[in-house]
Amino acid sequence: MKTANNVADHEGFLARLNLESPRSRIVLESGFLEEILQSAILLRLVPNRSSTELFGEESSVSLPMLAKYAHALGLIGKEELVVLKKFSTARNMIAHSWKCDFGDLGLQKIADSIQFISLAGEKGMPDHQRCFSKLDYLGVYLIEEFTNRFSSIPTILHHGGTFVTKLMVDPATGEKSRKVGPDK
Repeated sequence: MKTANNVADHEGFLARLNLESPRSRIVLESGFLEEILQSAILLRLVPNRSSTELFGEESSVSLPMLAKYAHALGLIGKEELVVLKKFSTARNMIAHSWKCDFGDLGLQKIADSIQFISLAGEKGMPDHQRCFSKLDYLGVYLIEEFTNRFSSIPTILHHGGTFVTKLMVDPATGEKSRKVGPDK
């Protein structure tokens, strides 16, 4: 299970990120955002097998779905949800097509649609540079913002209660009885 400790070294991640190509930066930022959101979501869930299985080996939860979960739990705002979806779309274009680069008109359209971030002097930038800069600064900002924000999230205080553990029914009379106990 991912925990807050898995993403505690965001400064190390960002230092290493500086060694990467522009395309790789966007893909790696997206992956790190997934880890940060998973960790934050898990802090808000009861630590049991079901919560562990949400993000286990068999699970493949995408950045947009994690953003929806985080928004539903009140961890991120609506604008952050919207921008994470757009960032994920840009990441998918880069990751799934070797031809896609920051000169791609479709990728530029996504970057230009992100009103969450504005770059000083962006109107004078070449299109490919504006596209990369907008996506990269956004990814780095979200990593730093979420890491800082989520570092102080308390773990969930409620760890279940008393639940039905066995139901017994007499078919002849329709009477039922139940056993109750703590969640295990």
